[in-house]
Amino acid sequence: MAPPTNEDPSLALVLHAHLPWVRQPGDAEEIEERWLFEAVIECYLPLVARLERLDRDGVPGALALSVSPTLAAMLRDEAMTARFEKHFTKLEALLPAARARRSTEFHPALDHHAARLHEARARWARLGGDGLLGAFASLRRSGRLSLWTCPHPHPLLPLWIDRPWFVDASLSRAISLHRKEFGVDPDGLWLPECGYAQGLDAHLARHGARVSVLETHGVLHGAPRPARGVGALVRSPAGACFGGRDPHAASAVWSRAEGYPGEAPHQDFASDLGGGPWEGFTSADGDALRTGLGVFAVTDRRGGAKRPYDPDAATRLARAQAERFVAERLRGAGLSVAPFDAELFGHWWAEGPVFLEEVLRASARSGLRCVALDRVASERGHAAQRITPADSTWGRGGHLAAWLDGPAAPMARALDAMARALESAGVGRHPAALDALLSASASDWPFLLNGGGAPHYAQRRFDAHRDAFWRALRGEVARPG
Repeated sequence: MAPPTNEDPSLALVLHAHLPWVRQPGDAEEIEERWLFEAVIECYLPLVARLERLDRDGVPGALALSVSPTLAAMLRDEAMTARFEKHFTKLEALLPAARARRSTEFHPALDHHAARLHEARARWARLGGDGLLGAFASLRRSGRLSLWTCPHPHPLLPLWIDRPWFVDASLSRAISLHRKEFGVDPDGLWLPECGYAQGLDAHLARHGARVSVLETHGVLHGAPRPARGVGALVRSPAGACFGGRDPHAASAVWSRAEGYPGEAPHQDFASDLGGGPWEGFTSADGDALRTGLGVFAVTDRRGGAKRPYDPDAATRLARAQAERFVAERLRGAGLSVAPFDAELFGHWWAEGPVFLEEVLRASARSGLRCVALDRVASERGHAAQRITPADSTWGRGGHLAAWLDGPAAPMARALDAMARALESAGVGRHPAALDALLSASASDWPFLLNGGGAPHYAQRRFDAHRDAFWRALRGEVARPG
């Protein structure tokens, strides 16, 4: 596909596929491991299926997928694969029980889930030993996907900008792991939480990052103010290339007040199967766990009584929303950068994979160019306006409070103390301590602690990494030489 000109309406979808490290040692089964299993069934397998269908049908268009190093490692892990297949079997066994206990008005939804699971099981079997990562690599070779990485293991880099040794370690490990997995350099680099601080561009340029995404105000508040706003790429003083998030494209999907997932009659995420607890889907305390087999529909945005989920009606709505989304992008000029968490499409929004496929189909019919952002950067980045981007993040309020304030504050202080101790002892002399510090630095832990769910798990994981750091530092300092 020819690159867009400065005036051609074009859409660059960037999906960030990331989960924190939830693999448990030994045979222990943790509830948090289900985050991965749900994402595989509800998001990653459907994404592969729909992109492969677009390939078969000859529909043009591409998008970028950022695969975090922690997610890639878990998708490659044999123990996680075995546990995933057990989870899959539990889901399949649950369906007959649900059908027997649920009234007939819920049967169309349960039949839909049975067909969805059957397709996912068949696709999983066809992927074989290469699994999802092999499927992603194949789609990259076909030109359908660009594959990005992100700093390892998902630290919020603005918090580390005064410690260049940390930023470089995080970036170099991510790029090395990507090369090992896919055999090529990453096509772009996702900044965790879209977090940026001045000076970070020099690190990105030095590590060969082709392009990254910034939150809207990171571009709009840049100096000088970019002439085309977020409608075109920008280039930093160090030569790093950035696309700014289109706020209108983002709000169409993410907004609580008007986002597509909240429209009736989409599947209601919060209600799930109901009627539990169900065998195999209870916590150690006997509480019902999410099954992913939603049988209720969104009724309204005011919490009204739920109605049975109608998969056909929800699919029609998702297709209509995709047409609307594409029409809105066509009314603009220039580049619309639309970055999202990949897990939104299928997990939080059950009809999200339908929406993504139809966006590419509707774009092909209408003449909107769906392009991978890194390919735009390769063709047009040299002509991008040079600005100094502003500090920014897509976190709550557009700043770093979610990772620094409230319950997360002790974590931030602990990380600072660990970093100072490692600097005093000599970073290069203590690789095990650096590994532990990196693991403790993941932005997931303070986010989950500060209103993102699973606070006890986040604290436990952080504490384990912190303790491993101090053990490693004490042990290595005591060694002669």
